[in-house]
Amino acid sequence: MDLRRDARMVALAALMYGAAPGFAAAQTPSDAYYHFLMGRHLEVDGNAAAALAALERAAAADPQSAEIRAEIAGLQYRRDMRDEAEKAAKAALALNPKNVEAHRWLGLIYANAAARERNTAAQVEMFVRDAITHLEQAIAGSQGPPDPNLNFTLGRMYTVANQPEKGIEALRRVLSQSPYSVQARLALAQAYAATGNLRSAISTLEEVADDSPVALEEMGKYQASAGMLKEAIATYTRGLQGQPNSRRLKLQRIAAALDDKQYQQAATFAAE
Repeated sequence: MDLRRDARMVALAALMYGAAPGFAAAQTPSDAYYHFLMGRHLEVDGNAAAALAALERAAAADPQSAEIRAEIAGLQYRRDMRDEAEKAAKAALALNPKNVEAHRWLGLIYANAAARERNTAAQVEMFVRDAITHLEQAIAGSQGPPDPNLNFTLGRMYTVANQPEKGIEALRRVLSQSPYSVQARLALAQAYAATGNLRSAISTLEEVADDSPVALEEMGKYQASAGMLKEAIATYTRGLQGQPNSRRLKLQRIAAALDDKQYQQAATFAAE
């Protein structure tokens, strides 16, 4: 999005409309474009309510525009108006089933909905399935470099849907753009672990373990699960150097020592 160009277009349109006092022509697609650009401009300025009003005027001026309704969905999504965003995105797809932005917002909406704690198993399955459907279409229809946010979300959804191989593919695309993203590496490690490839899960986290206590702890868990108990003990010890009062890390280190039959060492750890 070229916001400077949009702002110039808004200013030009405002001058054109302001140059004719009392101008009262019927709304046309050019009116829709003016209100569309004004909506973007107002959101950038931090006036979300006015931006939404401008976009709604744009939609009224051009009722067949899927792009305007997708823009409304995006603004509502960013304002955490998820039900309204879903409705606007569906309206956009009713006008153009291939609208990329509408698929983007629906995919993100359903992915977030899948994480609600009060969901039943059936609801989680439904939201995950719908998220995957829309995210796949958004990615397939996008131009330019891959969108890391969409691929990250899709990768997580694939793993939840017991399709970790596809999750690995999507998350590796994210790391090709952001190789030191802790969240992407945690998600990729989880996908590898879901396939039983614990060594790949461990190596994925090694790159960021020294900079992320969470990644370090997860790496220790995968090492313990892989039977690499001495390595797990060493990893938990590294974690305790940065978090010396972490009861969770202390218990995990004691458990690893016991599993490795290092009973005296476990007792020493317990006394610390």
